[in-house]
Amino acid sequence: MVTEINNFGDARRFLIEVMIAIRDDKIPIEKAMAIASTMKVINDNIYAEIKATKMAIEAKDKAHEFGRVVHMGKLLIGDTIK
Repeated sequence: MVTEINNFGDARRFLIEVMIAIRDDKIPIEKAMAIASTMKVINDNIYAEIKATKMAIEAKDKAHEFGRVVHMGKLLIGDTIK
């Protein structure tokens, strides 16, 4: 049973456990839908960061200021980019 999610493999295993729990009537479908919705938001965020990193790499010599975007996942709410 996944008790901590540290990487994509953990997240996939967790979602598989949720699917099995649905099949076995161990969790209500509403709870499973909430879990799936949350995982989609996390996945979309990760995809956006990967895309921004790729763009930063491609634009390395053309737009030196764009590289700041790579730090998105490390910023806290309220941080300012310098």
